[in-house]
Amino acid sequence: MAEISPLSNERLDSVFHDLLSSALDRHALTASPMTEFYLVRLLVGFARSAPAALGEALGVELASTADLEPRLRYRRLKELADTTLFLTGMFIDNLEARAAATDYYFALGRRAYLDLHSLDGNYSEPAGGLSETYQDLALRFEEFSRVLTTIADRNLFPIRRRLAGLYHRWLESGEDRYRRRLLNAGMPLTAYAPHTRH
Repeated sequence: MAEISPLSNERLDSVFHDLLSSALDRHALTASPMTEFYLVRLLVGFARSAPAALGEALGVELASTADLEPRLRYRRLKELADTTLFLTGMFIDNLEARAAATDYYFALGRRAYLDLHSLDGNYSEPAGGLSETYQDLALRFEEFSRVLTTIADRNLFPIRRRLAGLYHRWLESGEDRYRRRLLNAGMPLTAYAPHTRH
């Protein structure tokens, strides 16, 4: 990720809010103010975190949270859900190299957010709970993941190398998901899918 740590939290909030709003518009998606706030805070949190934190949080499997006391279970599930959303959004290229892994992470993230939705709202911040936000993130997990991918493609990573690999995969496969991602990243394409290899 680009070096953004010198920015204040307030400035990061503003930057990520603008990036998120633009990406939501590109996907013709709407989100509640609370869901937008949550996604901005997720991005700011990971921008400030050490890279090792990603691997540590994913070491927590859903099954291992079932017998924890509610407050600890809430915290572990939140780490798992947020990390999974961030990884599938920002580093989808790494996951797509193993097709089964992409589906696994999508299912993992959805399940973790649904479990958070079912827990008592007393464990969430801000006051009043985030139950509806967790449900929204669960039901539209892949859509919000694609929104974060658009932010990564357009704003955070070396776009030429990233899009060159994506364009090559589109030429090889003709899959519409690659075409949509290229268009969302601002690359002009013809209306027709390339010929796929047989």
